[in-house]
Amino acid sequence: NSSNEAQDWMKPYIDEFLEVKFDKTKIHTYGKYGTLPNGKKVYVEPLFIQAQCLTCHGDVISQNVSEKIKELYPSDKATGFKLNEFRGIVWIKEK
Repeated sequence: NSSNEAQDWMKPYIDEFLEVKFDKTKIHTYGKYGTLPNGKKVYVEPLFIQAQCLTCHGDVISQNVSEKIKELYPSDKATGFKLNEFRGIVWIKEK
């Protein structure tokens, strides 16, 4: 989703998470706290592809699902992921 592209402040976190090998026993240790240039606090966690994600985001997608994705999201690029691969981040930012 082009309206959901990473903001500049997210890039250092994303770069760090790209180096992380997923381990479900350590998921609670992945989160990062930080401070933005404007002084606001932020918390960021990585998202890793889980088995249920592969239905829509994997490299083997059923024809029915693929057609629906193309209908609803014609510019979608969020496919081809593998199990446990880094997918993106979730974040909470102080207002």
